[in-house]
Amino acid sequence: MPIVLCSNTSCTKQFFVIPARIKKTKHLHCSMSCRAKMQRKPRMPVEERFWQRVQKCGHENLCIYCCWPWTSSLFQQTGYGCFSRMNKLTTAHRVAWEIHQNRAMPKGLEAAHYCHNRICCNPLHIHAATRLQNIEDSIRDGKIPLGSERPISVLREEHIPIIF
Repeated sequence: MPIVLCSNTSCTKQFFVIPARIKKTKHLHCSMSCRAKMQRKPRMPVEERFWQRVQKCGHENLCIYCCWPWTSSLFQQTGYGCFSRMNKLTTAHRVAWEIHQNRAMPKGLEAAHYCHNRICCNPLHIHAATRLQNIEDSIRDGKIPLGSERPISVLREEHIPIIF
């Protein structure tokens, strides 16, 4: 069996190879980890990766009028944009707020939309709010149905005085 030098330029190991493998591939590596190091591409910065997945409007750099939709994957249950950062999934609109503010979202707060558009990543449409504030905003703006407007409602408002 012939002895060959590892194809990874930073590795200087020599190893035995079966002749059939030499004909099959151009690059031979001493181990799987050495092969993985050669194939690994440097990741682009988080901001660049993130904004590639957002469709901005053509008006200005920061437009207060238009929603900027998230064009990549969504969380199936909630419909919010899904972004992976440091091997952790988070909502896209939260990342947009954190990139724009250049700081992490304070603990106990969540990213809330002024526009109530779940896929919007325009940082001017997003603000930090508690869960209660977010729900109150949605009720005030008529985004959460109350009373008989809810699909699971059994009673209607006009029936309640008759019952009492």
